[in-house]
Amino acid sequence: ISLRGTAALHDIQQEEFALKLEQKERRKLERLLGQKSIILNSFLENIPDYMYVKDPDSRFIMNNKSHMDALGVSTQDEVVGKTDFDFFPKNLAIKYFQDEQELIKSGESLIDKEEQAINKSTGKFEWLSSTKVPIVDDKGDKIGIVGITRDITDRKDAEKALKKSRNELTTAKKETDNILDNVQEGLFLLTSDLIIGSQYSKSLELILDQKNLSKTSILDLLKDKISQNDLDCLEEYLEAMFDHHIHELELEDLNPINQIKIEYPDAKTGELLIKHLTFHFKRITGANDTVTQLISTVNDVTKEVQLAEKLENSEAYKKRQMDLMFSIM
Repeated sequence: ISLRGTAALHDIQQEEFALKLEQKERRKLERLLGQKSIILNSFLENIPDYMYVKDPDSRFIMNNKSHMDALGVSTQDEVVGKTDFDFFPKNLAIKYFQDEQELIKSGESLIDKEEQAINKSTGKFEWLSSTKVPIVDDKGDKIGIVGITRDITDRKDAEKALKKSRNELTTAKKETDNILDNVQEGLFLLTSDLIIGSQYSKSLELILDQKNLSKTSILDLLKDKISQNDLDCLEEYLEAMFDHHIHELELEDLNPINQIKIEYPDAKTGELLIKHLTFHFKRITGANDTVTQLISTVNDVTKEVQLAEKLENSEAYKKRQMDLMFSIM
């Protein structure tokens, strides 16, 4: 009997120990669950996205604070059991309901669908990106919907502004292209490295008889067309034009190619061609009056020069004829 009593007592002690151990584990699990609950509630209270859970009939079961604010309510009791028809215009509510019922039927999640809604707190329409996922139980039955909706109004406004800006830039470029394609002068921008910019008028290639002038040095362009002395003077003049300490008016009469004759062989026949061109340069200034670029114009005045020479020769011929006549008389 004594041995049996000792064994029974031992069993009781073992059961008490196991019970205490189980209670300890239970308290630990309860603390862990409590911590997770606090974390989850804190997450739901502070996340700016709208989060909610609905039953299979699209009735609200749970909503986080951001979503309740958007719906214009302050407690769960004001929203539980209700549907979108209680908060949104009928056309929007129908759209939301149809999407959710199709989701329940097909089991396929709805990912990042953009749609509009009214924020009851502000009374304004806002753009939303909605993701809705079916809740499935162990049997595979769909027992509800989890939804996360993000306010993307700022992004949509930015996209709208960007699109407007792009349209304006496209319009401006078309207008600029029309000008550059039809203006009779050769127009181009010159960098501080004396390089021709990427945008220039169509007439520039015709006047200079050369294609693809973008990123070409103006000195290399004129190297074989004007004298070395004129080329050196041009380089010094352009460097002075980029020096903002020198007043632009002081340089006005120093342009060595204000009117100049260029000579170059014809690409097809090799025949020496002569043109008379006028070049003009004007500063484009930036911060602290620094010169960032030169806007440059070139005109072909060959016909005018030839006409003037012809007229001058004609006048000289007439003078000689008159002198001869007077001499005879």
